[in-house]
Amino acid sequence: MHIWLQNWNWFSSNQGVDDYENMLKKVDDYWEVHVAAAEKLNKPIVLEEFGLARDSLKFNPKYSVDLRNKFYGHIFQKVLNSIKKNGRVLGLNFWSYSGEGIPNKPGFYWTKGDHITGDSPHEKQGWYSVYSTDISTLKIIETYSWIGRS
Repeated sequence: MHIWLQNWNWFSSNQGVDDYENMLKKVDDYWEVHVAAAEKLNKPIVLEEFGLARDSLKFNPKYSVDLRNKFYGHIFQKVLNSIKKNGRVLGLNFWSYSGEGIPNKPGFYWTKGDHITGDSPHEKQGWYSVYSTDISTLKIIETYSWIGRS
């Protein structure tokens, strides 16, 4: 399963709280449709790609990630709840860890000679990147990193 809020025009990081809550309803409804299909097929689900841009659609690593952190917490908690209840969603992978690979020109498309980031070359660089300097996001990831371990 993938969840691409901005690619699917479900949400933009420059929208308000009401829009954020409406987006979460879409996410939860989408989630339930996939869980029902997995139940019918007796198969597990891995949420293999999800992400959210920096607040206000800024690409520069210095800008806020408060909404992204809130969204990550929501998704990680949904996966944890599924695992605890022996549900169908058993794992996840956020998109994408760029580490120290900060784009030469945040918000522009990758060109030869640019740093490599987690963002695809056909997307604006820095769109979904989680950098080594995004301490608040990394703490959320770390908090849930034990999911699925015995």
